[in-house]
Amino acid sequence: MTLLPIDWHPSGRKLAVFAGAWLALLATLALVLWLKGQPSAAAACLAAAAMMPLLGLFSSKALRAVFVLASLLTLPIGWVVSLAVLAVVYFLVVTPIGLLLRTAGYDPLGRRFDPQANSYWLPHKTDDDLESYFRQY
Repeated sequence: MTLLPIDWHPSGRKLAVFAGAWLALLATLALVLWLKGQPSAAAACLAAAAMMPLLGLFSSKALRAVFVLASLLTLPIGWVVSLAVLAVVYFLVVTPIGLLLRTAGYDPLGRRFDPQANSYWLPHKTDDDLESYFRQY
């Protein structure tokens, strides 16, 4: 099971956004390559940038195939990156905060062991009025 399922039948709007993003990304890459003094690579990027919108104009089935193929190729990358980001956040943010709170003696659940206690039961005060039945939460 994936978090984001692959859209096997994308709508026309989604395909248009895909073609526009392809155009913008590769046109920006072509500009960077041209500014770095690589005009032949920039021309190749511009040709590839123009290919997707033109493909969408003439054959939406072909653009759909490219979209699904790109989704299939990038799904494992997204899965690995999302797990890596979650691990980094957990081990570099959540764990140090928990260790810091533990060393400071913060115990919000009262789970500290008390050998003198007969029971860990905490008395709970209940409302005896009938109106409390209408305010359950």
